[in-house]
Amino acid sequence: MGDLFSELKRRNVVRVAIAYVVVGWVIMQIIDVVVEPLHLPDWTATLVLTLLLVGLPVALIFSWAFELTPQGLKKTHEVDADASITPSTGRKLDRMIIGALAIAVAFLVYDRFSATPPEAPATTPTAVTETTAPESAPTEASIAVLPFVNMSSEAEQEFFSDGISEELLNALVKLPNLKVAARTSSFSFKDKNLTVQEIGQILGVEHILEGSVRKSGIRIRVTAQLVRASDGFHLWSETYDRELDDIFAVQDEITRRIIDELRLTLGGTEVPVAKAATTNTEAYQAYLKGRYFWNLRTGPDLLTAIGHFEEATRLDPEYAEAWAGLADTYNVIPSYDINDEKALGRLEKGRQAALRALEINPEMGRAYVSLGSIANSLFRFPEALGYFERGLELAPEYATGWQWYGTFLGEMGRHEEGLKAQERALELDPVSRIINNNYAESLRAAGRTEDAIKHVEYALTLDPDFIFHHLSLTTIHLDAGNFSEARAALRAAAQISEENLDSILAWVNRIEDFATSGQVVDVPPELLSLPFFTRREPALFLILSGHIEAGFDLLEEALAAGYGDAGLYWTFYDHAFRSVWDHPRFKALKTAVGLEEASE
Repeated sequence: MGDLFSELKRRNVVRVAIAYVVVGWVIMQIIDVVVEPLHLPDWTATLVLTLLLVGLPVALIFSWAFELTPQGLKKTHEVDADASITPSTGRKLDRMIIGALAIAVAFLVYDRFSATPPEAPATTPTAVTETTAPESAPTEASIAVLPFVNMSSEAEQEFFSDGISEELLNALVKLPNLKVAARTSSFSFKDKNLTVQEIGQILGVEHILEGSVRKSGIRIRVTAQLVRASDGFHLWSETYDRELDDIFAVQDEITRRIIDELRLTLGGTEVPVAKAATTNTEAYQAYLKGRYFWNLRTGPDLLTAIGHFEEATRLDPEYAEAWAGLADTYNVIPSYDINDEKALGRLEKGRQAALRALEINPEMGRAYVSLGSIANSLFRFPEALGYFERGLELAPEYATGWQWYGTFLGEMGRHEEGLKAQERALELDPVSRIINNNYAESLRAAGRTEDAIKHVEYALTLDPDFIFHHLSLTTIHLDAGNFSEARAALRAAAQISEENLDSILAWVNRIEDFATSGQVVDVPPELLSLPFFTRREPALFLILSGHIEAGFDLLEEALAAGYGDAGLYWTFYDHAFRSVWDHPRFKALKTAVGLEEASE
């Protein structure tokens, strides 16, 4: 054995092995750095590593069998021992090894102590924390979690990167005395070219958590960075490379590490990470897909979300979050996919899903809020009030819950309380297009027309392409009798709408004719089906254009379906209907749905 090892050393096989491994490691680091900037496929690193592993025995066999001489490459047994230059070749290999090791050490030093970490740092065997500045207590304990960038080659993995971001946000919300910007506001900056300073100023937070996710087969890489919003300074950065055999262990480790670092930076108390809601990987990914489509908020997307949530509950019947997601979706879909034949069945499915979530987790505030919203849609107002209050007691950080609760209070005629609840929603989620629009509509319904105009104009500075802001501005001006301004807002809506809005313009003209001259113009049936609006608006437009009895006919027909979609149950304390508040049919409808008793 000793003779064999001596011969291996003499033929430089050992030196070749060391040089090959060191150079191979350097090559892998270079590949790791250039894959993302050059947009190379995810399997590039795997291919290079495979080739290097295959090449190692070939290089060793080659170094054993052949020798480099001044006359060129020769078989080792053909070279006379006295003429061999293997010692000289060995010294060259030594210098190569030293040079490669120097490069490796320099790379490691840079990777550990570089002041500005790259967006996707190089792979390390374990997560390495890069400290770039002394940690100090910030002026405010607040943070926003931006959507992590999907670095995977497959665009459909977007749901996974968004899901990781949302799960981290949900974990941070549990930290006491830490203000966390809501998901809707944080995600509104996705794909927008704003600095962290600008985002921090808009959201009113001191810190930004950003990162990226690369998922390829069973491998996952998550990079997370904590940035001080005031100056864009990186406080720390970590990269995690893991197998995806157990996504929950990955999620738990990332969450714990981030909470640990935030506690050091922000100064907090020990907070345990919540137990994983499911241990089923497929169920978890189905849940993330459901939430992804839920957040898109269109009729078709909500139907897709239902399919994913149902799949998650089928794979894991004890998955409370999936049941809550199903409840959320069945709760809102009647407002996006108006179908009287299916609405009551969908609301009941939502109610059962929320109750199932609470069987599994009795402390799930979100499920109580869904029950409150569903009860409201079914005109069970005292029941709705109890559910809302219990839900927000358990989940005071749930911005959408405060929004729905504020709307509910406005429906009861408790406008000031409702507006305060919606202002709480705006504090939690200041950039949410839905919450901002809902707040403007609530101001209008309360008769605060000028405030409503100012707020919707402010909301348009945040999101000028959200068509419902333009449509709200149209109806607010219409309610105020500002017909020229209403038409201008409608023209702005038409520029970004894929639907023809001429029918809405026809209503503006009819309402102005009636308001200015008392002229009542016949209404063709096609004007009763309006794009974007619920069933409430055609009834309102009929009343405002002088067709009062026809307007009540439409309201009675809508309420006969047994549920109220978004907007319909706003009718009875809405300032826009003030001209018929004392009408016998209006009072009868109000009594029929139980609002007279509920608001007392």
